[in-house]
Amino acid sequence: MMKGFIFDLKNDGQNKIKAVIKNGTEKIVFDSFDPYFYLEETSIAKEIESMPEIKRVEKTERIEDGKLRKFLKVTVRDPSSVIKLRTDLEEYGPREADIPYAFRYLIDRDIYPMKYYEFDLKGDKIKKEKDAPQEEMKLKTAAFDIETYNKEGMPDAERDPIIIMSYANADGCESFYWTKNRSSEKEMLLNFLNRIKRDNPDVLIGYNSAGFDVPYIKKRCAKLDIEFDLSKDESGVNVKRSAFSTRADTYGRFHMDAYDGVSFLTSIGAMSIPKIDLESAYKELLGKTKLDVDAVMMWKMWENGGKELETLVQYNKEDSIAAYEIGREILPLYIELSRIVGLPIYEISRMSTSQMVEWLLIRDAFKKNIIVPPHPTEDEAQARMMNPIKGAFVKLPKSGLHERIVVCDFRSLYPSLIMEYNIDKTTLTKDKDAHESPMGHRFSKKQEGLIPHMLKELVEYRMTVKKEMKKHKRDSKEYKILHARQWALKIIANSAYGYMGYGRAKWYSREAAESVTAWARQYIHETIDKAEKAGFDVLYADTDSVFLKLEDKSVDDAKAFVASVNKTLPERMELEFDGYYTRGIFVTKRTGGAAKKKYALMREDKTLQIKGFELVRRDWANVAKIAQEQVIKAVLEEGKPEK
Repeated sequence: MMKGFIFDLKNDGQNKIKAVIKNGTEKIVFDSFDPYFYLEETSIAKEIESMPEIKRVEKTERIEDGKLRKFLKVTVRDPSSVIKLRTDLEEYGPREADIPYAFRYLIDRDIYPMKYYEFDLKGDKIKKEKDAPQEEMKLKTAAFDIETYNKEGMPDAERDPIIIMSYANADGCESFYWTKNRSSEKEMLLNFLNRIKRDNPDVLIGYNSAGFDVPYIKKRCAKLDIEFDLSKDESGVNVKRSAFSTRADTYGRFHMDAYDGVSFLTSIGAMSIPKIDLESAYKELLGKTKLDVDAVMMWKMWENGGKELETLVQYNKEDSIAAYEIGREILPLYIELSRIVGLPIYEISRMSTSQMVEWLLIRDAFKKNIIVPPHPTEDEAQARMMNPIKGAFVKLPKSGLHERIVVCDFRSLYPSLIMEYNIDKTTLTKDKDAHESPMGHRFSKKQEGLIPHMLKELVEYRMTVKKEMKKHKRDSKEYKILHARQWALKIIANSAYGYMGYGRAKWYSREAAESVTAWARQYIHETIDKAEKAGFDVLYADTDSVFLKLEDKSVDDAKAFVASVNKTLPERMELEFDGYYTRGIFVTKRTGGAAKKKYALMREDKTLQIKGFELVRRDWANVAKIAQEQVIKAVLEEGKPEK
């Protein structure tokens, strides 16, 4: 028996999975698994059985569009045959022929990467596995960075050499460089690659390394007749370019492009930076700065040597150190997302939240014997996106300076509505005894939908994790692991609504998505009406929040109002008292009237909450942000905007 977790896996020939199991040490193991897909049941079963690619054809029943239907399960001899046959047999309606072989293996075997199992091995073959107690995951991490000769402007790997490289890990940072009078590019590259081989990190971090560093190194190595292989099985470095991104995969070693991680965090609103470069990310995530040089003059600094070369070498080292620290900051989140979604960590690092939601739903569909719907055609996706769903309600704020403000908001409004009313593509019904949305769509009370079920599991698990967090000190390893876990759960749960209305989603449902926002508008309108009847002046409302001006009322009156609203809400919904603010300012637009989502509030301890001002915009210089914050703070402290 071997205790460990699956770190990486891939197809290794005919119906064979090749996986890397880690737990301090590592072992490459194999498992057999037959690829398959489904066809609508027709009279062609006997005809296709004779096709050389097909191993067997079985009759089966699966649920599709809420009904139990008959299908043919077509098992093939090689994973590549699935791709060929889904085209050859297109007229017979292939289903689930777009699920990658390695993902299919994980789903059918109910295995989650980055989760500990006890593996029963016979040599290097997996006989079976069972759950094992979870423990701290120890992964060796390192980072790297390169500088290139750029006398002609944008560097070209066919022409311009790499002049400096660096390698950072827990022990420090090492530089590799050459000059016209010392060493050579080839010797530098060999020393750098040998350093990686000796250290043998599990995770190799770069910043924009998939888009630039790795492809550049690969081309320079090819030009200099150097073998460039960062994998654990001598399969090389696989660089794939698409219209939107570049991947650089190394089997058995997670090449982590921290640029993707920072982009992901900005996309979910977890951080806001002027631009997604290394310097901005380093300052935002770690509160640190690094040496800067004029990129245009790097070639000149290298040629001049001396102090200028020393500065350039130090700059490169600090790039590697910054990438290392950023990567280490994001890695725990990737680990937890991989465990939750059930896909390899290198795949998770390149996914959007909608893709993560979809793969969770695919797992759940398999367990419930449901056929996974196909992706829409490009025309269908474009048509969906050209017809947007009506969004949330916004009550424009009363512009100017206001005092004694209370903010209340609905806790996780969209996920709560989805769970409360069982909103899902699979629960749409014509039954009269159903949840009817303000849009007139009905959702079954009898059969739980895929997305509501997923959300309940995520929310309940997160509550358990947060309770466990209270048992540990905030600076402990246990607390940090649990914090990453609850954060990962929150990210996926908050993405469920967006997935419903995403034009390329397999389980896209306009009816479901517009019902969520319609119910949200209904509840925010009702809350505004109740607040006004209770004597509060409603300054502003947006999506799930209401801003109340107390006037002659007290904070306790506001809390009592929140409690009274909660008595009327369904079980899974809750209005929360978010906070009391001594003053707030809502600004006007240049065209007149108040601006949406542009305000600043001051707490009793003089700290600020700012939304929409240039202070938190990406495209403003730091000096402008600092100046504006000082002006806002002065206005809110003194209560005299005319000053």
